[in-house]
Amino acid sequence: MKIANPLQMNDWQFFSCLKAIAVVQLLFWITIGLDALNVHLSIIRQITAIISLLFIPGMLFLRSVRLHKLGSVETTVYAVGLSIATVMITGLLLNIALPLFSIAKPLSASYLIVSNTILIALLTIISYARDKHYASPSFLSIDDLSPTSLTLTLFPFLAVFSAYLVNSFEINALAVLLVIGVTLLILLAGLRGFRRRAFYPLAIYASAAAVVLQNTLISQYIWGWDIFTEYRLAAAVITNGGWNPSLVDQYNTMLSVTILGPSISLVSNLDLTWVFKVVYPLIFALLPVAVYQIVQKQTNDRIGFFSSMLIIASYPFFITLPSVARQEIAEFFLVLLVLVMIDKRINKTTRFGVAFVFAFSLIVGHYGTAYLFMFSLVGALLLLPLIRSGVLGKLRFQLGTIRLQRMRSPHAPRQSIAVSRYNTLLTVTFVLLVVVMTLTWASYTGGSLNYTVLVNTMSGTAKSAISEFFSTSGSQGLGLVVQPQVTPMREIAKYLYILVNLIIVLGLLKIVWDRRGTHFEDEYFALAIISGLVLFASVAFPSLSYAWNTDRLFQLALLFLAPFFAIGCLTLYQMFARVTRLRASSFKGLCVIAAVILSVFFLFNSGLVFAVAGEVGSSPALSPQSFLGFFEHPQDVAAAKWLDAANKNGNVSNEYFDFLSLVAFSSSEHPNQLYSWSQPTAGDLLYMRYEHAILYNEESNSTATSSRILPGTVVKADPYKNANRIYDSGSVVFQSRGRA
Repeated sequence: MKIANPLQMNDWQFFSCLKAIAVVQLLFWITIGLDALNVHLSIIRQITAIISLLFIPGMLFLRSVRLHKLGSVETTVYAVGLSIATVMITGLLLNIALPLFSIAKPLSASYLIVSNTILIALLTIISYARDKHYASPSFLSIDDLSPTSLTLTLFPFLAVFSAYLVNSFEINALAVLLVIGVTLLILLAGLRGFRRRAFYPLAIYASAAAVVLQNTLISQYIWGWDIFTEYRLAAAVITNGGWNPSLVDQYNTMLSVTILGPSISLVSNLDLTWVFKVVYPLIFALLPVAVYQIVQKQTNDRIGFFSSMLIIASYPFFITLPSVARQEIAEFFLVLLVLVMIDKRINKTTRFGVAFVFAFSLIVGHYGTAYLFMFSLVGALLLLPLIRSGVLGKLRFQLGTIRLQRMRSPHAPRQSIAVSRYNTLLTVTFVLLVVVMTLTWASYTGGSLNYTVLVNTMSGTAKSAISEFFSTSGSQGLGLVVQPQVTPMREIAKYLYILVNLIIVLGLLKIVWDRRGTHFEDEYFALAIISGLVLFASVAFPSLSYAWNTDRLFQLALLFLAPFFAIGCLTLYQMFARVTRLRASSFKGLCVIAAVILSVFFLFNSGLVFAVAGEVGSSPALSPQSFLGFFEHPQDVAAAKWLDAANKNGNVSNEYFDFLSLVAFSSSEHPNQLYSWSQPTAGDLLYMRYEHAILYNEESNSTATSSRILPGTVVKADPYKNANRIYDSGSVVFQSRGRA
C-alpha cells in the first residue's frame, strides 16, 4: 500500500494537492462554526489551524515558484519557514492597513482567520496558473513503518508523558529513560548508521523535539527569563487587537513575538502559554534537521548526523533557547537562509527571492541574531576572494596528508566551480540589502532603541578592546573557561566543552590548511571562519559576551562550526593511526570518536550525570527542584494580577525572579519599570512569589533567602520585616512602613 508523501505536496498532481488543502480548510471552518454554537472540538481546530498557518502557505509558495523534487526534508523546512514568514508579513500589513479604514483591532481573530483563508486562495490561484501541469509525486509505503521509524516517532510522545509525570507526581524515571534513549541513539546511529537514509532526519527531529519538550513542558506556565517579557508583549497584542510599533522596548520590535505568537493563538484558539511551550519548540526542533541537510549536501549522512546531534546535545539548545522565543524563530530562519545559499540547484532569481524573504524574517525575528549575521555576511564577503584565490591554503603548514575523500555524499549534486561561483548569493548587492534592511528596521521601530543599543555595544567594545582584552574578571566567556567550578562533575563538564571546541578548531584549521577532498561551498566555509572568529571575540572582549550572552553565541556559532567537529575527530584519528600504525578505516575511526564524545557530552549537558551524583541539576525535567526560581504557580499568577489592579503609583520593590511574575502578568505597557533593587520607602509595595515565600518562612536567617533562588544574590537588609502583609495567597504582597 502506497500513499502520496504529504511532506512533498508541491510535487503532487495539482488537483490532488487542492483536495487535501480543501479538506483541511473545510475542517477548520467547521470547527469555527461549532465554536460559535458552543460545541468545541479544540484539538481538531488547533491541528487544522496550525497546518493552515504554518504549512499550507509555504507549500503553495513552493508551487508558485515551481520548486520541485527538493526531498522531504528540504521541502518541509522551506514550507514551514515560508509559512511563518507569511504569517508575520500578513500580520504586519494588517496592522498597518486596517486602521486606515477605522478598524481599531486589526489583529483580532476574525481578521487573521479571513486574511489567512484569502491568502491561501490567492496562492492556490497563482499555483494553478503557473504549475497546474506538474505531477511527479513521491510515495510512502507500508514498509516505511519499520520498528526503527516507529521507535523514533515515540520519542516526542515519551517527552510529553515524562513531563506529565514530573508535573503531577514528581517522578523523573521516564525523563531519565528518554535521556538514555537519546544517548543510545547517538551511539548506535553514529557507530553503525541507518539502513535507510530517511531515518537520519527522522532521528534528528525526534531527538530534538524530545529533549526540548521534556523541559519546556515542566510547569503549567512559561518558565525561563526573556520569555516572560515576550509573553507579556504578545498577550498585550491579543488584548489590544493590534501591535504598537512605537513602544520603546527591544523585544516589542520583534514580529516573531508580537505577530507570530498572537496569530497562532488567536487563529487556533490555543492559549498563548501553550503556543510558547509547544508550538515554538516544535518549530525550533526543525533547526537541527535543516543543519543536517546543509552539512549532508556538502559531506555525507553520518557527518550531517553528528553535526546536528552536537547542536542538540549542547545545553543552550534545550534550556537557554526555549526561554528566548524570538531567537528560536530567528535561528531557524538563519539556517534556512544558509540552506538556500548552498542549494545551487535552484535558479538564481528564485533563490534570491526566497533568501530575501528569509532574511527579512530573520531581521524581524531577533535583533541580536540579525546583527551578528549582518556582520558575518560582511566579513564573509571580504573573506571570499581570499578563499577562492587559494591564499588561505598557502598559509598551511605540514600536518601530514590527511585525506577526506569519503566525506562527499554520493547523493549530493556536483557542479563545476564556475557554475558554483556564478550562482552565489553572497554578493555585494545581497549583503547591502541585508545591512540596509537590518539598520532600517532597528531605526524605525521601538523608538530606535535597538539601533542605539547596537551603536553603544560597538562603541563599548571598541573602547574596552585593549584595556579589557582577555580580562578574566570582565569576560563572561573567559570566566567560564578559567574559573574553577563548584564540583568535580561541573569541572569535568567544563573540560568537555573545552575538548569539543578544540576538536572544532582542529577541524576548521585542517580545512583552512588543506581543502583537498572536501566540498564545502565557499560561502559556507567563509561564514564558518567568521563564526569561529566571533566565538573567539566573545571570549576576548567582555562587552560582546555580555551583550549577546556566551551560551547563545556558542549556539549560533555551532550552526556553522558543527561539521568541523566531525572533521576534527577524523583528523585526530588519522594522526593517532599514523603514530600507532593502526590500519582501521579512517571513517570508522571518526564515527567511534565522535559517537563516544557526543554521548558523554549529552549525558553531562542533559543533567543526568549531575542528578545521579546528587548535585544541583541543570535540567528541569530531571531536577525540577533546582529550577524553582524559574517556575510560576497559580498563587503567583493570582497575586501578580491582584497587585497589578491594586498598584496605583507603579513603584514595586522585588527581587529578580519575583519580578518575572509581574512582567508576564502585568497590564503595564512598561512592565520592566516594575522592577527595583532599591530599598522601599513608606507606602511602596513589595512582592514575594510563592517559592520565595516558602523559603522566607522556613529560613531563620531570612536575609539569605534569595541566595537559594538566585545564587549570588543576597538582600543586604530585610525590607519585609518593616512592612505589613496586605495580600497572602501563598504569594505575598507587603506594604512598606519605610526604612527600618
